[in-house]
Amino acid sequence: IFDVDETALNNYELAERMGFGYVYEMNKQWNAEMKAPAIPQVKELYDFLLSKGAKIIFLTGRNFSEYDITYQNLINAGYTVFDTLITQIGEETKMKAKDFKSSKRVWLTKEGYEIVGTVGDQWSDLEGEYHGIQVKIPNYLYLIED
Repeated sequence: IFDVDETALNNYELAERMGFGYVYEMNKQWNAEMKAPAIPQVKELYDFLLSKGAKIIFLTGRNFSEYDITYQNLINAGYTVFDTLITQIGEETKMKAKDFKSSKRVWLTKEGYEIVGTVGDQWSDLEGEYHGIQVKIPNYLYLIED
């Protein structure tokens, strides 16, 4: 399982545009442009796992309204083969990141997936149940505290 923002995709250009703060509308516009590049080292891990027959799942805190643009940005960045992309929808948007991601990993396990590992830039990507091997990517832009 891979997180998307600051794990699979690099949003440094957006952070720089926003003065390293957060501007909601600028974030939405950036996402809509679908041009966030892959983080090379994460893409290398993704390629290695694919070569070994792993099924790749992207699990993001982005809202379902951004599903299509997130999916396309992943494709544009070279993540062309993956099993599924999971976003937040409905009441899930009110959940803490850790609780949302953990609940989705529990659901995936009940659906028959064996989670070998989880890759993310926030501890909330990795904590909770059914995470497998935890791979923490450094994030020098922001920290999600929940």
